[in-house]
Amino acid sequence: GVARGPGVPAAARALAKTFDPAIVGGLVPVTPTAGAYAMALTLAYSGFVTTELRIDEHRAGAVQLTLAADGTARACLGTVNDHVTEGQYHYEPEGQRQHSHSADQELSVLVGAWTVTEGVAVVHFDRAAAGTCDPATASASTGLGRLRCIGIGATAKVPVPGLACDASPTGWPVDLGMPLTTDAVESARRPGVAPTGHSLVLGAPGVLFDVKQGGGDRTPAFTFTAGAVTLDDAAYHPKPPKAPR
Repeated sequence: GVARGPGVPAAARALAKTFDPAIVGGLVPVTPTAGAYAMALTLAYSGFVTTELRIDEHRAGAVQLTLAADGTARACLGTVNDHVTEGQYHYEPEGQRQHSHSADQELSVLVGAWTVTEGVAVVHFDRAAAGTCDPATASASTGLGRLRCIGIGATAKVPVPGLACDASPTGWPVDLGMPLTTDAVESARRPGVAPTGHSLVLGAPGVLFDVKQGGGDRTPAFTFTAGAVTLDDAAYHPKPPKAPR
């Protein structure tokens, strides 16, 4: 459920209501405050597009968001993706089945400002840099999107206080959002496609977020646990090619 008392602004209640309580628990919106918030994501996905084509994806990442008391904001985001395809759409005899593997890393820093209106923190980013978490390297950029966040207390599903955020559908640079709203969970049922979305839950100071979906699962299984979040720049840089033997 969502708090409906006179002290909770309507905009905050409306944003809280979009989140699926079966995933995040019953949210009680509170006014967002300055502070450090973070989430570490671990995703394991396996699914079949057809009986002959299997997709496996593993994703690890983290986001650290700082809302400063002076109204400035910065976020560092990193992901490592590992994608494997086995087979093809149609039947092929043994020895002719296709196999592909790809891996990529992304790291970026976003800088901007935040304000609170009607109990919702609106974070706009207007500067960015790739390959680093150093905000001093960020330069003016467009299309970076925004976050709309409510403060939340701990719930039966999310064991730490923090923020529940809706990310703009465009501009979010890495695959850290998940389908945590009721309508998004339904639309995420796409064969052969690992779950992504525009919702984030960040803990203060951190929360660990585990997402699993197997070939027979109609929807992902989401688990939040309390834990420290670290974001090591080196982990999100492309690995140098191995020297030939």
